[in-house]
Amino acid sequence: MFPIEDATTFAYRQYGLPEDIVSDRGPQFTSRVWRAFWTRLGVTVSLSSGYHPESNGQTERLNQVIGTFLRQQCTNRPQDWSEYLPWVEYAQNSLIQSSLGITPFQCVLGYQPSLFPWDTEAAGVEAI
Repeated sequence: MFPIEDATTFAYRQYGLPEDIVSDRGPQFTSRVWRAFWTRLGVTVSLSSGYHPESNGQTERLNQVIGTFLRQQCTNRPQDWSEYLPWVEYAQNSLIQSSLGITPFQCVLGYQPSLFPWDTEAAGVEAI
């Protein structure tokens, strides 16, 4: 499947389009195709300062955490790093954020999903 279609049908179908996207000045984010795509959807694209990653500090810090996790988990099979991404995402979204006092899951969904499907009581959702 074409990556844009995949992203659109998965992430944006669930959460809607963002109002603004902040990215670095990598060529993939400054191309005419990229900017035209988001402009057509009414999304503003903002670029961080060149050669100054601190201006996009939250993202850079999260990328560092993700990289550390993947290096630890994929030592014996580095080619399989993408298999671990859903677990990294789940772990990050399950951590209580000091600025919010709740997890990103709780902020977006209103509850903390259970790690295992049979653990429905932990999520606070009744089984059907």
